[in-house]
Amino acid sequence: MKMRGRREALGLSQAVLAERAGVSRQLVSAVESGRHEPGVGAAMSLARELGLSVEALFGPDEVAVPASPVTGSVVSPGPVRVGRVGDRHVVVAVPPLDQLEGLSPEGAWDGASVRFFEGARAAELVLVGCEPALGVLASMVEPAAAALWVKGSSMTAAVALAEGRAHVAVVHDTAGRLPAPGPGVSVFEVARWRVGVAFDRAAGSLGAVVAAGRPVAQREKGAATQAAFERWLRREHLARPRPIKVGGHVEACRLVAGRGAAAAVTAEPAALAAGLGFTELEEHVVHLWCRTELLSYRPVAAAMDVLVSAGFGHRLELMAGYDVSRCGTRVA
Repeated sequence: MKMRGRREALGLSQAVLAERAGVSRQLVSAVESGRHEPGVGAAMSLARELGLSVEALFGPDEVAVPASPVTGSVVSPGPVRVGRVGDRHVVVAVPPLDQLEGLSPEGAWDGASVRFFEGARAAELVLVGCEPALGVLASMVEPAAAALWVKGSSMTAAVALAEGRAHVAVVHDTAGRLPAPGPGVSVFEVARWRVGVAFDRAAGSLGAVVAAGRPVAQREKGAATQAAFERWLRREHLARPRPIKVGGHVEACRLVAGRGAAAAVTAEPAALAAGLGFTELEEHVVHLWCRTELLSYRPVAAAMDVLVSAGFGHRLELMAGYDVSRCGTRVA
Protein backbone atom coordinates (compact mmCIF):
# COMPACT_ATOMS: atom_id res chain seq x y z
CA MET A 1 0.00 0.00 0.00
CA LYS A 2 1.13 3.56 -0.64
CA MET A 3 1.23 4.42 3.06
CA ARG A 4 4.00 1.93 3.74
CA GLY A 5 6.09 3.29 0.87
CA ARG A 6 5.68 6.87 2.11
CA ARG A 7 6.55 5.88 5.65
CA GLU A 8 9.66 3.96 4.63
CA ALA A 9 10.78 6.79 2.33
CA LEU A 10 10.73 9.05 5.38
CA GLY A 11 12.68 6.55 7.45
CA LEU A 12 9.86 6.21 9.98
CA SER A 13 8.94 3.06 11.86
CA GLN A 14 5.29 2.14 12.35
CA ALA A 15 5.62 3.07 16.01
CA VAL A 16 7.05 6.53 15.31
CA LEU A 17 4.41 7.31 12.69
CA ALA A 18 1.69 6.14 15.06
CA GLU A 19 3.01 8.35 17.87
CA ARG A 20 3.24 11.44 15.65
CA ALA A 21 -0.24 10.88 14.18
CA GLY A 22 -1.81 10.11 17.54
CA VAL A 23 -2.98 6.61 16.59
CA SER A 24 -1.97 3.10 17.63
CA ARG A 25 0.81 1.09 15.98
CA GLN A 26 -1.73 -1.68 15.44
CA LEU A 27 -3.89 0.69 13.40
CA VAL A 28 -0.91 1.68 11.23
CA SER A 29 -0.09 -1.98 10.64
CA ALA A 30 -3.71 -2.81 9.78
CA VAL A 31 -4.02 0.09 7.35
CA GLU A 32 -0.75 -0.78 5.60
CA SER A 33 -1.79 -4.42 5.20
CA GLY A 34 -5.18 -3.45 3.82
CA ARG A 35 -7.06 -5.02 6.74
CA HIS A 36 -8.54 -1.73 7.94
CA GLU A 37 -9.81 1.55 6.48
CA PRO A 38 -8.96 4.45 8.81
CA GLY A 39 -11.64 6.84 10.00
CA VAL A 40 -11.62 10.44 8.80
CA GLY A 41 -9.67 11.78 11.76
CA ALA A 42 -7.00 9.07 11.64
CA ALA A 43 -6.69 9.39 7.85
CA MET A 44 -6.14 13.15 8.11
CA SER A 45 -3.52 12.73 10.85
CA LEU A 46 -1.63 10.03 8.94
CA ALA A 47 -1.71 12.03 5.71
CA ARG A 48 -0.44 15.14 7.51
CA GLU A 49 2.52 13.32 9.02
CA LEU A 50 3.37 11.75 5.65
CA GLY A 51 3.21 15.05 3.78
CA LEU A 52 0.30 14.18 1.48
CA SER A 53 -3.36 14.97 1.17
CA VAL A 54 -5.84 12.29 2.22
CA GLU A 55 -6.79 11.86 -1.43
CA ALA A 56 -3.20 11.34 -2.55
CA LEU A 57 -2.44 8.87 0.26
CA PHE A 58 -5.59 6.77 0.26
CA GLY A 59 -7.06 7.44 -3.20
CA PRO A 60 -6.21 5.87 -6.57
CA ASP A 61 -2.55 5.83 -7.55
CA GLU A 62 -3.05 8.41 -10.30
CA VAL A 63 -4.97 10.92 -8.19
CA ALA A 64 -4.48 14.55 -9.21
CA VAL A 65 -3.96 16.88 -6.25
CA PRO A 66 -5.06 20.52 -6.65
CA ALA A 67 -2.09 22.88 -6.30
CA SER A 68 -0.95 26.42 -7.03
CA PRO A 69 2.42 28.06 -7.81
CA VAL A 70 4.60 29.02 -4.84
CA THR A 71 5.28 32.39 -6.48
CA GLY A 72 3.51 34.24 -9.25
CA SER A 73 0.37 33.02 -10.96
CA VAL A 74 1.66 30.79 -13.76
CA VAL A 75 3.81 27.66 -13.93
CA SER A 76 4.09 25.95 -17.31
CA PRO A 77 2.86 22.35 -17.41
CA GLY A 78 5.63 19.83 -16.79
CA PRO A 79 7.77 18.41 -13.99
CA VAL A 80 7.59 20.24 -10.66
CA ARG A 81 8.84 20.22 -7.11
CA VAL A 82 5.96 20.10 -4.66
CA GLY A 83 5.55 21.50 -1.16
CA ARG A 84 2.70 21.49 1.31
CA VAL A 85 1.79 24.54 3.40
CA GLY A 86 -1.06 23.65 5.73
CA ASP A 87 -3.69 21.95 3.59
CA ARG A 88 -2.40 23.60 0.42
CA HIS A 89 -0.05 22.06 -2.14
CA VAL A 90 2.29 24.43 -3.98
CA VAL A 91 4.57 23.84 -6.96
CA VAL A 92 7.64 25.26 -8.68
CA ALA A 93 8.89 24.22 -12.12
CA VAL A 94 12.00 22.05 -12.53
CA PRO A 95 13.88 23.03 -15.74
CA PRO A 96 15.16 20.10 -17.84
CA LEU A 97 18.84 20.98 -17.30
CA ASP A 98 18.28 21.06 -13.53
CA GLN A 99 16.82 17.57 -13.74
CA LEU A 100 19.95 16.37 -15.54
CA GLU A 101 22.02 17.85 -12.69
CA GLY A 102 20.11 15.79 -10.13
CA LEU A 103 17.17 17.97 -9.07
CA SER A 104 14.37 15.44 -8.96
CA PRO A 105 10.73 16.53 -9.38
CA GLU A 106 8.01 15.04 -7.21
CA GLY A 107 5.29 15.12 -9.85
CA ALA A 108 3.85 16.39 -13.11
CA TRP A 109 1.85 19.64 -13.23
CA ASP A 110 -1.00 20.21 -15.69
CA GLY A 111 -1.72 23.83 -14.84
CA ALA A 112 -4.21 23.15 -12.07
CA SER A 113 -3.19 19.94 -10.30
CA VAL A 114 -0.17 17.74 -9.76
CA ARG A 115 0.18 13.97 -10.10
CA PHE A 116 2.80 12.58 -7.75
CA PHE A 117 5.37 10.16 -9.09
CA GLU A 118 5.59 6.81 -7.33
CA GLY A 119 7.37 7.12 -3.99
CA ALA A 120 7.43 10.93 -4.11
CA ARG A 121 6.05 13.18 -1.40
CA ALA A 122 5.53 16.87 -0.85
CA ALA A 123 8.19 18.86 1.00
CA GLU A 124 7.04 19.80 4.51
CA LEU A 125 8.94 23.09 4.63
CA VAL A 126 8.77 25.77 1.91
CA LEU A 127 11.30 28.62 1.99
CA VAL A 128 11.29 31.56 -0.44
CA GLY A 129 14.05 34.11 -1.00
CA CYS A 130 17.15 34.92 -3.01
CA GLU A 131 19.67 34.52 -0.16
CA PRO A 132 22.10 31.78 -1.33
CA ALA A 133 22.43 30.53 2.25
CA LEU A 134 18.84 29.29 2.06
CA GLY A 135 20.15 26.41 -0.02
CA VAL A 136 22.58 25.54 2.75
CA LEU A 137 19.85 25.76 5.38
CA ALA A 138 17.44 23.62 3.34
CA SER A 139 20.09 20.94 2.82
CA MET A 140 20.75 20.74 6.57
CA VAL A 141 17.11 20.18 7.58
CA GLU A 142 16.54 16.47 8.22
CA PRO A 143 15.50 14.80 6.06
CA ALA A 144 16.83 17.11 3.32
CA ALA A 145 14.00 16.14 0.96
CA ALA A 146 11.56 17.65 3.46
CA ALA A 147 12.62 21.22 2.55
CA LEU A 148 11.89 23.10 -0.68
CA TRP A 149 13.82 26.30 -1.44
CA VAL A 150 12.19 28.53 -4.06
CA LYS A 151 14.29 31.42 -5.37
CA GLY A 152 12.58 34.80 -5.41
CA SER A 153 13.08 38.47 -4.60
CA SER A 154 12.37 39.96 -1.19
CA MET A 155 9.00 41.21 -2.42
CA THR A 156 8.14 37.82 -3.91
CA ALA A 157 9.08 36.08 -0.67
CA ALA A 158 7.01 38.45 1.46
CA VAL A 159 3.95 37.96 -0.76
CA ALA A 160 4.32 34.15 -0.68
CA LEU A 161 4.41 34.19 3.12
CA ALA A 162 1.44 36.55 3.39
CA GLU A 163 -0.63 34.42 0.99
CA GLY A 164 0.11 31.18 2.84
CA ARG A 165 2.26 29.69 0.07
CA ALA A 166 5.43 29.47 2.16
CA HIS A 167 6.44 28.80 5.74
CA VAL A 168 9.53 31.02 5.62
CA ALA A 169 10.41 34.19 3.69
CA VAL A 170 13.85 35.79 3.53
CA VAL A 171 14.13 39.50 2.77
CA HIS A 172 17.05 41.90 2.65
CA ASP A 173 17.78 45.61 2.31
CA THR A 174 19.75 48.33 4.05
CA ALA A 175 19.04 48.61 7.77
CA GLY A 176 16.95 51.74 7.15
CA ARG A 177 14.94 50.31 4.25
CA LEU A 178 14.07 46.83 5.47
CA PRO A 179 10.34 46.21 4.99
CA ALA A 180 8.16 45.79 8.07
CA PRO A 181 6.57 42.36 8.45
CA GLY A 182 2.84 42.04 8.94
CA PRO A 183 1.26 41.25 12.31
CA GLY A 184 2.00 37.87 13.81
CA VAL A 185 5.35 37.46 12.04
CA SER A 186 8.59 36.70 13.89
CA VAL A 187 11.86 38.05 12.49
CA PHE A 188 15.39 36.63 12.81
CA GLU A 189 18.67 37.89 11.37
CA VAL A 190 20.49 35.54 9.00
CA ALA A 191 23.52 37.51 7.82
CA ARG A 192 24.85 40.77 6.47
CA TRP A 193 26.52 41.19 3.10
CA ARG A 194 27.19 43.82 0.49
CA VAL A 195 25.22 44.16 -2.71
CA GLY A 196 26.59 45.66 -5.88
CA VAL A 197 27.71 44.70 -9.34
CA ALA A 198 29.98 41.82 -10.32
CA PHE A 199 31.94 42.20 -13.54
CA ASP A 200 34.46 40.46 -15.70
CA ARG A 201 37.84 41.72 -14.54
CA ALA A 202 38.92 41.99 -18.18
CA ALA A 203 36.38 44.81 -18.58
CA GLY A 204 38.45 46.97 -16.22
CA SER A 205 35.72 48.47 -14.03
CA LEU A 206 31.98 48.76 -13.52
CA GLY A 207 32.03 52.28 -14.92
CA ALA A 208 33.68 51.07 -18.11
CA VAL A 209 31.04 48.37 -18.56
CA VAL A 210 28.13 50.78 -18.13
CA ALA A 211 29.73 53.52 -20.24
CA ALA A 212 30.27 51.04 -23.09
CA GLY A 213 26.58 50.10 -23.07
CA ARG A 214 27.31 46.41 -22.57
CA PRO A 215 24.53 44.11 -21.29
CA VAL A 216 24.17 43.70 -17.53
CA ALA A 217 22.38 40.79 -15.82
CA GLN A 218 19.65 42.38 -13.71
CA ARG A 219 16.89 41.31 -11.32
CA GLU A 220 13.15 41.80 -11.51
CA LYS A 221 11.29 44.81 -10.16
CA GLY A 222 10.88 44.41 -6.41
CA ALA A 223 14.33 42.88 -5.90
CA ALA A 224 16.26 44.86 -3.28
CA THR A 225 19.54 44.38 -5.14
CA GLN A 226 18.02 45.79 -8.33
CA ALA A 227 16.70 48.80 -6.43
CA ALA A 228 20.21 49.47 -5.06
CA PHE A 229 21.63 49.36 -8.61
CA GLU A 230 19.02 51.78 -9.92
CA ARG A 231 19.73 54.21 -7.05
CA TRP A 232 23.42 54.10 -8.01
CA LEU A 233 22.61 54.82 -11.65
CA ARG A 234 20.60 57.89 -10.64
CA ARG A 235 23.38 59.15 -8.38
CA GLU A 236 25.91 58.75 -11.19
CA HIS A 237 23.53 60.20 -13.81
CA LEU A 238 23.89 57.10 -15.96
CA ALA A 239 21.34 55.51 -18.27
CA ARG A 240 20.15 52.04 -17.37
CA PRO A 241 22.24 49.50 -19.35
CA ARG A 242 20.62 46.87 -21.53
CA PRO A 243 19.25 44.23 -19.13
CA ILE A 244 19.42 40.45 -19.20
CA LYS A 245 16.84 39.23 -16.67
CA VAL A 246 17.99 36.62 -14.14
CA GLY A 247 16.27 35.05 -11.16
CA GLY A 248 18.97 35.01 -8.51
CA HIS A 249 22.45 36.02 -7.36
CA VAL A 250 24.20 32.78 -8.32
CA GLU A 251 22.53 32.64 -11.74
CA ALA A 252 23.63 36.23 -12.40
CA CYS A 253 27.28 35.49 -11.58
CA ARG A 254 27.31 32.30 -13.63
CA LEU A 255 26.12 34.33 -16.61
CA VAL A 256 29.05 36.75 -16.27
CA ALA A 257 31.56 33.96 -15.66
CA GLY A 258 30.33 32.29 -18.86
CA ARG A 259 30.66 35.57 -20.79
CA GLY A 260 26.91 35.80 -21.31
CA ALA A 261 26.87 39.27 -19.74
CA ALA A 262 29.52 41.87 -18.99
CA ALA A 263 28.31 42.47 -15.43
CA ALA A 264 25.60 41.40 -13.00
CA VAL A 265 23.59 42.94 -10.19
CA THR A 266 24.23 40.57 -7.28
CA ALA A 267 25.50 39.99 -3.74
CA GLU A 268 29.20 39.96 -2.90
CA PRO A 269 29.38 36.32 -1.71
CA ALA A 270 28.18 35.11 -5.12
CA ALA A 271 30.60 37.41 -6.98
CA LEU A 272 33.58 36.27 -4.92
CA ALA A 273 32.64 32.61 -5.30
CA ALA A 274 32.63 33.08 -9.09
CA GLY A 275 36.02 34.83 -9.08
CA LEU A 276 34.59 38.08 -10.46
CA GLY A 277 35.41 41.71 -9.81
CA PHE A 278 32.92 43.45 -7.51
CA THR A 279 31.87 47.04 -6.90
CA GLU A 280 30.01 47.54 -3.62
CA LEU A 281 26.89 49.70 -3.63
CA GLU A 282 25.26 49.06 -0.24
CA GLU A 283 25.43 46.82 2.82
CA HIS A 284 22.27 44.79 3.34
CA VAL A 285 20.84 43.03 6.38
CA VAL A 286 19.21 39.66 5.68
CA HIS A 287 16.14 38.77 7.73
CA LEU A 288 14.15 35.54 7.98
CA TRP A 289 10.39 35.91 8.46
CA CYS A 290 8.05 33.23 9.79
CA ARG A 291 4.52 33.41 11.12
CA THR A 292 4.88 33.12 14.89
CA GLU A 293 2.20 30.45 15.09
CA LEU A 294 4.35 28.19 12.90
CA LEU A 295 7.48 28.28 15.07
CA SER A 296 6.28 25.15 16.87
CA TYR A 297 5.55 23.32 13.60
CA ARG A 298 8.16 20.54 13.53
CA PRO A 299 9.81 21.32 10.13
CA VAL A 300 10.00 25.06 10.94
CA ALA A 301 11.42 24.28 14.38
CA ALA A 302 14.03 22.05 12.70
CA ALA A 303 14.98 24.91 10.36
CA MET A 304 15.32 27.31 13.28
CA ASP A 305 17.57 24.81 15.06
CA VAL A 306 19.78 24.79 11.95
CA LEU A 307 19.79 28.61 11.78
CA VAL A 308 21.24 28.96 15.29
CA SER A 309 23.60 25.98 15.00
CA ALA A 310 27.37 26.32 14.93
CA GLY A 311 27.47 24.10 11.84
CA PHE A 312 25.37 26.52 9.79
CA GLY A 313 27.45 29.50 10.88
CA HIS A 314 30.72 27.71 10.12
CA ARG A 315 29.52 26.83 6.62
CA LEU A 316 28.68 30.46 5.86
CA GLU A 317 31.96 31.70 7.32
CA LEU A 318 33.77 29.56 4.74
CA MET A 319 32.06 31.57 1.99
CA ALA A 320 33.74 34.97 1.61
CA GLY A 321 31.53 38.03 2.00
CA TYR A 322 29.29 36.82 4.84
CA ASP A 323 28.99 38.48 8.24
CA VAL A 324 27.19 35.94 10.44
CA SER A 325 28.03 37.48 13.82
CA ARG A 326 24.29 37.99 14.54
CA CYS A 327 23.00 34.87 12.79
CA GLY A 328 19.91 33.51 14.54
CA THR A 329 19.31 36.64 16.62
CA ARG A 330 15.61 37.34 17.08
CA VAL A 331 14.79 40.85 15.89
CA ALA A 332 11.02 40.94 16.37
